Amino acid sequence: TTTTTAQASTATPCCTEDIATGTGHGQDPNRGTGAGPQDMHVAADHFYLLDSYNNQLKLAKRPFDKWVVIAGNGSRPQLGRSTDGPALAQALNEPHGMAVTSDGSGDVYIAETWSSCIRLLRRGVLTTVAGQCGTGGHVDGEPTAARFQHPHHINLDPRNESHLYVSDVECWDDDGWPDDQKHRPCAATDDGVCFSGIRKIELDRATGKALRVSTVAGKATHGHRKHDCNDWADGNATVARFDYIHGTAFQALSKAERASGETGGGSQFIYVCDEDNNMVRRVDLTTRETVTLAGSGKEGGKDGVGFQAEFTAPGGIGVDEFGSVYVGDYGQNRVRKV
Repeated sequence: TTTTTAQASTATPCCTEDIATGTGHGQDPNRGTGAGPQDMHVAADHFYLLDSYNNQLKLAKRPFDKWVVIAGNGSRPQLGRSTDGPALAQALNEPHGMAVTSDGSGDVYIAETWSSCIRLLRRGVLTTVAGQCGTGGHVDGEPTAARFQHPHHINLDPRNESHLYVSDVECWDDDGWPDDQKHRPCAATDDGVCFSGIRKIELDRATGKALRVSTVAGKATHGHRKHDCNDWADGNATVARFDYIHGTAFQALSKAERASGETGGGSQFIYVCDEDNNMVRRVDLTTRETVTLAGSGKEGGKDGVGFQAEFTAPGGIGVDEFGSVYVGDYGQNRVRKV
């Protein structure tokens, strides 16, 4: 793991007056409670911005002109029970992750974090495709019966966009209003379930709808407010443990893959920022084995090999076509390379 330096500029828009950037604590419960946007996607002709604490998804042309709201009316849903319908008329509940399709459909999948459900924006309409907005839990299977804890980051597999991966994290880090919200849908779970790991949603890309939800890595535990899912362990799907996965990423397509369109039907690995374990990890999607790439588990900023390296709450992650992993080391105010 090494630190890297580069030149930063204002060529890419980041901070404008219509984006939530305040703490929000102690203010109107329908306003934001965090510091700013949680996700961004750069397409060939547009920027997409998830303005999480304004509860909106925004779009801007490239080169940048202005942000235009394409989903969310700026409010939060009562009891987290988000409804389907025209996107500009619907409430969103502090969404933290989005995935934009590359097939020309314009579809955007949204992790509606504080409502514990996954939404689809298609042709100006928001639809719930997996989970029940306003009710948390951990249930695999048929999409309407599936339950999520606190879906954070989501990724479409660039080698098979019929597979959507969700970093689903435990509820118990969420506090009541004014820190989070008065009504806590994530905590309204079955039997006080706790889960931290990776979920997979199989999609019908013709309709955009979900077909099935399954757990790739991580184990759910039951019992009133149990924290047994908050741990660290490498290994297969039955033993692997995580503690608040924040960012996830796939290796970028190579030039040959982009040129030929041949992507092999799916990626082999998904890369993970295990934030509260201070580790960067990788899950094999074929064998469902989890390994730690870097991080001792201790907080710090030390460079080094494997378990010798230290991170402090690593959050964002990206992987280039050569397999180099870039990490937003949140607590160290650095971008690191593995």
